[in-house]
Formats: sequence, structure tokens, C-alpha cells
Amino acid sequence: DILGEVERPGSAVVYNSQFDIMQLIGEAGGFTPYANLSNVRLIRSNINGNKQMVLIDFRKIESFNDTNFYLQPNDIIYIEPLRSKAAGINTKIGNIVLSALTLSIVLYNTITR
Repeated sequence: DILGEVERPGSAVVYNSQFDIMQLIGEAGGFTPYANLSNVRLIRSNINGNKQMVLIDFRKIESFNDTNFYLQPNDIIYIEPLRSKAAGINTKIGNIVLSALTLSIVLYNTITR
């Protein structure tokens, strides 16, 4: 499974032992503009059924040589959003409020003249 900041989150079938995280991200449509590339999480079950989490930094080339780069059945990849995503949502709301306020002032000035 791949979750978080990709275009099409969901499930994928691991075809073979050479199927890697980049192929999964490609099948999911790639990263969104809000993907935090420095903190991609691989959640993997070990033989005992316990979960382990591995952090992968896609900004560093060494990450592509890591043995955890290749997927195993039941792996979960989570790409967290950048902190700026939340700020961007607040900015959009602020722009709407500011636009409404500006429109109100213009209408008031037009009517009172």
C-alpha cells in the first residue's frame, strides 16, 4: 500500500523481489507538490508479525542503495505532507476572506457615492 502525498494512493501488487519504492511511487502517479521527500516511511512486518518503521530520505542518493528500498509483500509506504501544506490551506482561506472584505468595501463606496 502507498498512502499520503502521492497522486493516487492505494494498493499495489509487488511483482517480484526487484520491485522497489520508486516503481510503486510511479504507479501511484508520483509525489504531490506537498510530499515531504526527507521523511518517507516504510512500515514492514517482520517474521514475528511485529511492525518496524524505516525512514527513507529521497533527497539523499544513499537511500537508493538501502536494502529497504526493495519492497516486500504487505509493506506500507507513507509519504507525509510538508508543514507548508497546512499553511497553504490557511492562506487560501485568508485570501477568500480578504477578497470578500475588499469587495464589500468597493460595493459600499459605490453605493454611498
